[in-house]
This record gives sequence, structure tokens and C-alpha cells, in this order.
Amino acid sequence: MHPKLVLEKLLTDFDRHNIRYALMGGLALGAWGVPRSTVDIDFLVNREDMEKVEAYVTAYGIKVKNSNKIEQLKSNALKNKDLCEWMAQNYKDIEVLLIKFYEHLKDYRDDKCFQLKMDCIPNRQEGKEFLRMSGFVDEKIEKILLKHEIRFLTGDWLSDFCFNEVCKLSADNCVTGIELISSKGMDNEFDVMFTKDNALYIVECKSLKQSHDKNADILYKISALQHDFGLRVKGFLVSTARTIISDKGDIKESIVKRAEQCKSQVIHPDEIKNFSMWIKKNVNGLT
Repeated sequence: MHPKLVLEKLLTDFDRHNIRYALMGGLALGAWGVPRSTVDIDFLVNREDMEKVEAYVTAYGIKVKNSNKIEQLKSNALKNKDLCEWMAQNYKDIEVLLIKFYEHLKDYRDDKCFQLKMDCIPNRQEGKEFLRMSGFVDEKIEKILLKHEIRFLTGDWLSDFCFNEVCKLSADNCVTGIELISSKGMDNEFDVMFTKDNALYIVECKSLKQSHDKNADILYKISALQHDFGLRVKGFLVSTARTIISDKGDIKESIVKRAEQCKSQVIHPDEIKNFSMWIKKNVNGLT
């Protein structure tokens, strides 16, 4: 993209997000009548304004595709706070039931609504409690689900959980379900993204067994963010899949090495319920 167009886009986005800035470097010298050859555009940006995730990525020329939905996504996640926390604590006892939900709903994740009817009455008390907490009456798995409910039951519950766990801590700003478009037109959706002390972090969440991704190839999504979007980020993978665990009980060495290559860390499935404590230990300044 031509530097002039980049400059115009940045200034427009800075103004739209109320970001206070000052032009620096070669272009600033030129503005004062001292020409100097330069190949980049330098800005001094107010730190407080850069703490917002949207403002952070916008400063890199990245467009937020669903900016009009960010607040609603955050609101939905906050409403699910107690249920998500309960699910994380009791995941092993409701995994079979969640798999059934996924099998019935996976093809309708983008539908506005869906009439769900399942013949699957759980035997475990935890399964019955989950149905009650999810709004199913008399253990009957029959209900008209809205889009955000469909997505929640097919995996977004884990993203909502991690979002709420980060919000408990001193992160400067945190969003969930943000969709980004790079200057090259590449687009991608990220489960949780937050800032702390002008650094950007992403959390990718994968629930259920993930039998199709035994080697945690999802880690390359974090690497793609760095490459395609030009962002310097640190990533975290939160996966309930037992396939990432070695025979010794820890994370497989091959996955740990892959994570290191992608500047990421992987949480052990058994530690997910303590995610806020784990993430606090792995992000500088997070309390």
C-alpha cells in the first residue's frame, strides 16, 4: 500500500478511536522543512489510548471486521460467567453431553436460530445440573436456540470462560470473538485477545477431544497472526483435548516445541479450571 494511503488510513482510524498521537521520524522532519529519506511511518501514541485492543490493532493498519458486535459479544460472555466457571470445574463429567450437543449443532453455528431436539437424558447428576443451568426444562433437551446459544454449546463456552478469567485480573482491555482483516485482505477470528502494559496477547480455545488436531496445529494460527497481520504477540492455547498429554502426564514435548516456535504456551487440560492463576504467572504485570 502506498505510504500516503497508509498515513491517511491511520489518521482516520486514530481519530475514530480518539487516539492521541504525534508524528515522528523522517516524515515529521519533512513537515518541518528538513527532508530525510524514510521507508516507514513513526508515531508517538498516548499509552492510555493504546490499551484498547481495537486501538492497538488499528494502529498496525488492521481492520476490525465486527467492531459493531464487540460489546455484545463481551456482554454475552459476562452473562455466562457463572455457567462457564461451573463447566470448567465439572468438564470431565459433562464432556459426553457436550459432544452430543456438538454433533447436533455443529452445522448450524452460523444460523440465527435452530430448533433443537435431542434424545439424550444424562445419567450423571452433573449432566442434569448442566441442563438445568442452561435453561432446559425437566431434563428435556428441546429448545429453540439463538445463534449465540448454539455457538456457546458447540465450544464458545470455553472462550467465554477464559475471557471472564482474564477480566478478573488487571488486564488493560479484553475482548472475545474479535474478527480481524489485515492490510492484505487476510481475515481471521480470535477467541480472546487482551492487552497489558502496551503488549498484545491472544488466547485460542479448543474444547472437546479435538481428535482431528492431535498435534495442536491450531498453534500455527498464532504464528499466522504474527506473519500475516504484522503483529508481535504472545499466544496461549487452552485445549481440553487429552491427546496433547504424553504418557508421563505432561504436555507432549513435540507440542511444547511447536508452541515455542509460535511464541506460545500451552496450558495442561487439568489446569484449565485454574486458568486465571496460570495466566497470571505467564504474563508480566498481570495481577
